[in-house]
Amino acid sequence: RSGLVIVPARDGSVTAFTPDLTPVWSTSLGKELLSSPVIDRRTGRVIVSANDVTVALDAETGAVRFRWCAGNGRNNSSPTVGPDGNVRITNWGGFAVSLDTAGTEVWRAALGREGFWSSPTLGPRGELYTAGDVDRVVVALSPAGRELWRRSIPTGVQRFMAQLPAGGVIVPNQSTVLTLDTHTGSPLSGAAVAGGRGTTTPTVSRDGVIYFGTASGHLQAVEDSRTLWS
Repeated sequence: RSGLVIVPARDGSVTAFTPDLTPVWSTSLGKELLSSPVIDRRTGRVIVSANDVTVALDAETGAVRFRWCAGNGRNNSSPTVGPDGNVRITNWGGFAVSLDTAGTEVWRAALGREGFWSSPTLGPRGELYTAGDVDRVVVALSPAGRELWRRSIPTGVQRFMAQLPAGGVIVPNQSTVLTLDTHTGSPLSGAAVAGGRGTTTPTVSRDGVIYFGTASGHLQAVEDSRTLWS
């Protein structure tokens, strides 16, 4: 059914509504839910993480189609779906996982100590980019889970990252918004955060302008290393 609005709640419930807010179904996952769901239109499923569990729900009925558990009591990230149809997640415990459409683990890759809950950003071929809040590092993995590069950053990351239309991984942290080369991890540009107090998840326009909010109450627009306005 097209047009459904999927709403996750911290109590572990996921509810689907019609556009006029009529409830269609509600499924309880039984664990604290802090992630955002993703809709996989190819399989007609809603993929969402609750604590250390990631599930696929039928978008029409809310029935559970698969349930994968990390088994460590540490939060899984919001999921992403790659061009191969597999689901990628990171786990606070310091690893990334790829799951096939049956919820079977395809590969697992070590990332670092802990704090990897910045939800993965995927490149056009399924490359995975994620960041660690404790290790203060950005890691890139191939579609098969092989580490491509690793780059230290000034502070940890707890937000979604993003990508520029022409290439470049945008890394929001406490004091700066960095752009790293997608192939090597080398810094391309950086802009100081207004007030120096953290950012929201960035949004990128088609012409490559990066917009984000800050903890000091600013809305800021950045292009390359220039702040256009704040």
